[in-house]
Amino acid sequence: MAFQASPYRTVLYFVALDAIGLLVSFYLAFIVRFDNQYPDWTSPLFWMVLLTYFLVFYGLDVYRIKVTDSRFYSANHVFKSIVSTVWLLTGFVYFCGLWKADPMVGRGILVISSIFFSCWSLGYRYLINLTSRRVSKKRKWLVLGDKAKLLRFASDNQAFDKRNLFYINTCKEVANHSRNSNSSPQSSYLLSKPWSGILIDDAIVDMPQVIIDDLIEARFGGIEVYRFGDFCERYLQKVPPEMVRSSWFAYSEGFSLVSGKFYRHVKRTFDVLFSFLLLLLTFPLLLLVSLAIKLDSSGPVIYSQIRKGLHGQPYKIYKFRSMYTDSEEQGAKWAVVGDKRITRVGRILRKLRIDEIPQLWNIFTGDMSLIGPRPERPQFDELLLKEIPYYHFRYLVKPGVTGWSQVKFGYGNTVDDSANKVAYDLFYIKNHSFFLDLLIILKTIRVVLFAQGV
Repeated sequence: MAFQASPYRTVLYFVALDAIGLLVSFYLAFIVRFDNQYPDWTSPLFWMVLLTYFLVFYGLDVYRIKVTDSRFYSANHVFKSIVSTVWLLTGFVYFCGLWKADPMVGRGILVISSIFFSCWSLGYRYLINLTSRRVSKKRKWLVLGDKAKLLRFASDNQAFDKRNLFYINTCKEVANHSRNSNSSPQSSYLLSKPWSGILIDDAIVDMPQVIIDDLIEARFGGIEVYRFGDFCERYLQKVPPEMVRSSWFAYSEGFSLVSGKFYRHVKRTFDVLFSFLLLLLTFPLLLLVSLAIKLDSSGPVIYSQIRKGLHGQPYKIYKFRSMYTDSEEQGAKWAVVGDKRITRVGRILRKLRIDEIPQLWNIFTGDMSLIGPRPERPQFDELLLKEIPYYHFRYLVKPGVTGWSQVKFGYGNTVDDSANKVAYDLFYIKNHSFFLDLLIILKTIRVVLFAQGV
């Protein structure tokens, strides 16, 4: 299913099925709970409940293709999302007293409907996954370009069976497989095989017209034709730097966050309001964290580091200290899982991302944004600029406390990890929207709730 439609269309399929399941589940819950009473479909509270379900589902990755292609991850994400939604709704409804105004949001209805909906949501996902994986594994993809490059991409996608990837590495080899101008269409290698799709490496230049004609005919004949970069952007929501050429950035749509003043002004206004309010709300927590750090180990509560921001300009970033004060006597190093330099309190702070809270001051002063590429230290930047193509594009926007790369990939401690993070950063810079920012915030909440930090 993931390759029969675009990711956005696939999401709509699942949203539609979930919407049907929710409506039926609430209807059955009313029958069980109130006998002859039926739900009021015009109730604003009911539609608030539905909207909450979909926001939590999307924020917790229920609709991500990589999740829907895996039975375990799909069931795991759906179960966590339903439990989280019912818990949030119940808390909100009873805190505000809304259950007195409308039985639609009563505790009994929410719990009973969630049981019905869990059975529906998990059941149809299991059946779809059972059939779609069998189909997708059998699909054959022709790759015009570098085999090693695509193998690295294929490892990111569970729906890809590497045994069904067929490669033609050079333009000359492509021409040898293609028909000449006097032959019939059936003799073309590109058209004679039952390909599900054709992937084209941007590194192939000066492609003969006969090959272009074959690709056009293949596309109009129902075969999906993608350039590497476009395929990764559409299906994996990232733009691997090694899979695109500089001309791809020149001609592709998007980059409104870089070129559009309106987006930048709105984003800055939101950053100021959000950082100010959150600093006020978290002030008691800041005092408790400060005391815990002081009692746990010697050294300052808050420390600063130089990072590179917008247009590569250096600035000071502030964080709660989570490492011992002598942790970098031998030079700067990336943090790793189980890092012994991290204190006992620091390990908790990092897991819950509480160590990042002082960066709200960086947001308020304008050095950072709430959402953007994670800022790196100059020592690492110098290396990554040399090793990763288009790394400097990250400087086109303000760095962020959280971002697309943080919620999709997390921490990285190697050059390869950084290249993967840049791929997600490029996707964010190119495809920025208010909806994408909202999605990142929801995913960040998931990271905090499930303690997925280092």
